Amino acid sequence: MLLTSIAPLCNGNIVEGFEDGTLGGWFSPQGGGFSVESTFGGITPYQGEYFAASAKNSSYFWMEKSITPQTGTVSGYINIVEVSTNQSCAGLYVNGTGGYAYIFIRDGQLIWRLGTNWNFGSQVELGVWHEVKFVVTDTGVSGYFDGQLLFSDYVPVKKIEKISFGSMWVTAAAAYDNISIPGESPAEPVSIQTGWFDNAEWSTPTMIANGGGKFVVLYAGVATPQEKIQQYLEPVRSRQLSVIQRVVSSIYD
Repeated sequence: MLLTSIAPLCNGNIVEGFEDGTLGGWFSPQGGGFSVESTFGGITPYQGEYFAASAKNSSYFWMEKSITPQTGTVSGYINIVEVSTNQSCAGLYVNGTGGYAYIFIRDGQLIWRLGTNWNFGSQVELGVWHEVKFVVTDTGVSGYFDGQLLFSDYVPVKKIEKISFGSMWVTAAAAYDNISIPGESPAEPVSIQTGWFDNAEWSTPTMIANGGGKFVVLYAGVATPQEKIQQYLEPVRSRQLSVIQRVVSSIYD
């Protein structure tokens, strides 16, 4: 019998790669505008098999998710399919205690907005994946585009309360992948364990929820080789739950 334990999970990021083929956990206040695709306007995923996509639309659509207010890092990848001249946008947005910070591409131009303060950057390359990142600390929020610092310590945002991606104005044809958001801390430490047993007991994967955050507990049966167990140890550590769900499905379906 082989039993492997992983240290208890604490605060870490959950990477939303949409690998389960759904927009699960994200909410559209406008009631639509997004789909999960494997290809879109010639774009392929940044990583994995799927990504979220928004079709060009004269209305605005975005997806959002609220979390327990906390510091941390939010990041994601954006790929613009088509440039128009009607102020169509695609971006990543953070709302926090006391304010908000937006980084987006409008008609091909990089823009970042801090409250009512607008800042204009250069034109960006289309048809490629661009990384947007926010780092929120007790001193404020800093923003990056493709690794370049755009602003630092914007004081009104000291906690992340809501993350959004999409458009706050006219919707651009765009793709979004690997949206990384802070995870919830469990009420109590949760250990991830994998077992390799010589009987059928505990051979069914189990998903549990604790303290508002999802944690995966997997018990691998005798038919699961050790290399399969190793495949899901690292995604568990990094809390890429959609990856875990896909690997579990491939093992047990």
